[in-house]
Amino acid sequence: MNVGNFSTAITTVCTQMVSIAGAGTLTVGAPLGTFSVEMSSAGTNNFGVLDMSGLSNFTANVSTFNAGTVGTVGGANSPYQMIMLLAQSNAITSTNIVLFTPGTGNGTGHAIHLGQNNTLNASNIVVAGGRDTLLVNFQSVPSPTLTIGGIAGVGSRANIKVGDNVDYNGGSTTANGILDLSAGSLQA
Repeated sequence: MNVGNFSTAITTVCTQMVSIAGAGTLTVGAPLGTFSVEMSSAGTNNFGVLDMSGLSNFTANVSTFNAGTVGTVGGANSPYQMIMLLAQSNAITSTNIVLFTPGTGNGTGHAIHLGQNNTLNASNIVVAGGRDTLLVNFQSVPSPTLTIGGIAGVGSRANIKVGDNVDYNGGSTTANGILDLSAGSLQA
């Protein structure tokens, strides 16, 4: 599943907003596939939003889960902003969960807002790799939770990197990852 324009160069300001809502479940079941939310970096001041806050359940079982990575066209020096609001209940299983690795050094206001119940099972989790800032926090919901486990689930461990400037497009600007779970609870 891909959301965003990442195969075509955008030469002007572009706003892309996708909203997914309903009482059911959105399931992305492609164990060898990729889930991507990304913007082309060829334009200026691009803005992308994936809003699943009105959706009851989101489940992804993929090889790679990318949210806020640079598209495949146009270079990596144009500013853009990405916001993602997850569903009320989320279960993401992936070898690699990569949350925001644009490498642009030009964007501001990037955010991923978790739902009420969230489970991330992965071998590797990156929060803000590259040269920008990403805030990951809970939406305004009662008693939100985040459970983090390895790819095998609870009881196994995930490698977590917050603000990884080395593996993902490092450069002259520091990566700033903010994982603010103060409004809820964490089980890892």
